[in-house]
Amino acid sequence: MDKLTLEVLNSDPKLKAIHDKIHKIEDWNALSKEPTVTICMATYNHENYIKEALDGVLMQKTNFDYEIIIKEDFSSDKTREIVLDYQSRHPDKIRLWVCKENLYSQKMKPKLKAFARGKYIAICEGDDYWTDSLKLQKQVDFLEENEDFGLVHTDFEYVNTSNEPIPPPTDLHKGIKSRIFNGFIWDYYLNNAGFILTVTCMYRTSLLRKGNKPRPKYSLDGWLFMELARQSKVYYIPEKTCAYRINPSGMMMSGRDYINKAYPYIKYDQICAFFNSERPTNSFYKRRSTYMDILKSAKNCFIKLPSNEVYSKIKLLFISIKCVFFIVNLTVYKIIRVNLNY
Repeated sequence: MDKLTLEVLNSDPKLKAIHDKIHKIEDWNALSKEPTVTICMATYNHENYIKEALDGVLMQKTNFDYEIIIKEDFSSDKTREIVLDYQSRHPDKIRLWVCKENLYSQKMKPKLKAFARGKYIAICEGDDYWTDSLKLQKQVDFLEENEDFGLVHTDFEYVNTSNEPIPPPTDLHKGIKSRIFNGFIWDYYLNNAGFILTVTCMYRTSLLRKGNKPRPKYSLDGWLFMELARQSKVYYIPEKTCAYRINPSGMMMSGRDYINKAYPYIKYDQICAFFNSERPTNSFYKRRSTYMDILKSAKNCFIKLPSNEVYSKIKLLFISIKCVFFIVNLTVYKIIRVNLNY
């Protein structure tokens, strides 16, 4: 067990209890001492897809070391057999976590990213795959050269369960590429559907570990992207580097009810984070238009949160009042500045 793992588990007894349900196969003599990138991969019943996912990662051509953390969540098919074989052939790359029982069904999250040793984190779920052997290198090169950017993502292809390219399957998917833009995107995410997919992205590990960031009651990848975007700039590489599989049993297609339930909590968390000094927010967002976006998002959260979330709704009311105060003050300040320039 490495030093980081010990530190994380010793600081979180609940997380340690979850990890007691995991058997870890990690060859610390073979693994890189200082990987530049950690790839996180969660898999469950992906026997038809997991080889392609792993081959897409292992084909990466880089001038740096990387590691792969795989969580195999007690699959009922041959997924475990496949990942065990891959780990035995690539002990210098793969840290394999095999769960002793299914954790997802018990709402237990081992938090793979908390154990990432890399300077950067990339994500590839067990039913997606990468198609560009230089994906990691391109993204690392960009982040190394642009310190003010915290996340970089790329273009992608939609494929079905037979690996055939398909058009965007839903209205939400159809609009993704028309929404993409670079730079500061957090305030946009407050009131609009997102446009970043996990399989396409890489981000700075340090940003996820700044401040005290307990996840909201319901959490999705959208929370991760908003958390990173609130702290830094986001960049898009318009090159297809991966395939996003439209799987009928996947979260995007089968979990719409959960997604709709989760997003008010995610937006609420991010609104609160903006006013929390322990959770850094880029100074760019301290502007009138952002407070207006927060005010709009707070109203939507107030309406969509369940009626029993009394404390959250009261907090949203106070935040709304605070936003109005800042909007008025910044407007007055702008008027004074304009008049002084005449």
